[in-house]
Amino acid sequence: LVHYRNLTIGLLVLSSCSSEVPEGRTDGPAEPDRVSLQVPPSLDPEILKRRAFTESPNLTTLVEQSELPPVSDRLPVNPKVRVPFYDIGVYGGKIRRAMTGDIIQMPAVMKMKNEGLLEYAKPRADSVEANLAESITYQEDGKVAIVRLRRGIRWSDGHPFTADDVLFYYHDVLFDDQARPLERPIPPPQFVIDRVPIALEKVDDYTLRYASHAVMGRLHFALARTDQIVLPKHIFRKWHPRYNPSATYEDFQTRATRAQAMYSSGIPTLDAWMPVKWTRGQQLVFERNPYYWKVDSAGNQLPYLDGLVYNIIPDVQVILLKFLNGELDLLGRYTQHKMYQTLKASEGPHTYRVNQTISSPGGAQAFYLNWDT
Repeated sequence: LVHYRNLTIGLLVLSSCSSEVPEGRTDGPAEPDRVSLQVPPSLDPEILKRRAFTESPNLTTLVEQSELPPVSDRLPVNPKVRVPFYDIGVYGGKIRRAMTGDIIQMPAVMKMKNEGLLEYAKPRADSVEANLAESITYQEDGKVAIVRLRRGIRWSDGHPFTADDVLFYYHDVLFDDQARPLERPIPPPQFVIDRVPIALEKVDDYTLRYASHAVMGRLHFALARTDQIVLPKHIFRKWHPRYNPSATYEDFQTRATRAQAMYSSGIPTLDAWMPVKWTRGQQLVFERNPYYWKVDSAGNQLPYLDGLVYNIIPDVQVILLKFLNGELDLLGRYTQHKMYQTLKASEGPHTYRVNQTISSPGGAQAFYLNWDT
């Protein structure tokens, strides 16, 4: 459910490609047959050739104040292009959400933020396409994979993203039993075949080589999972005993957890929004990453939204009341059947609309028989 009262957004926000409606408009998300701006089906090659990209006015101000490089210099050589479902978005605004815990409900944030080397693509659930990586090529009947990264991607602090960041997380964290955070008691099984880890080596700054003695049937999907795939080596190496003799593994394990890497201000990210404030048990605040490496098909640097705010509210009923009161803009994770009548009673043209849809398999309410035999 999306609240119209304070922020009107297109359905694209649920698919990591948000589209906000200008301030003052209260007629709700645009329907597919009411497209207000024509959406180009692909990025005009001339935009890429001339590096004629557009950015948020907030970032333009920082560029004019010499606090940021021009957007053409912040984007990679070949940015990832997102084609919006309905409209070209309008810059500005924040989404206020809620979740019942900042640690236990971390997947709610991961779904809005994390980027893999590859990513799942619509409309099919098993479709995978390039993301941080520009391409992946399989050799030797699937026993070797060559992954080429997009040149020119930068972390949110402006530092270059290279193969070293992937190798650092793979070798010095995931497969280092002393450094791997306690939340990950074993190496990730998707990178292990017949109890042997998939080998990963650097070909050059933008090329990786995965290799195994057997066909790597799961690698394609493992690289698309919405989980950590990299860490900024230039930040974390100072806390790793392999690079800093005065560091301790105990301290590194604490710093390298998913929550610390995702929530802590000062830790650069490759995601659309970077962390700026974490008040434990109360609130998470994220702001636009000025170096985000994706554009829409009109050449606008993403994301459209200025930021995300997650309020930590343990009681689901309080979350519901805050949404009804206009204190939250998006309610989706904690909707329940018993809320239907309450939500239906308060819907309106300037608040929100409740739609009944056919249940998808992923959210089916059903009894599964004989699972205990």
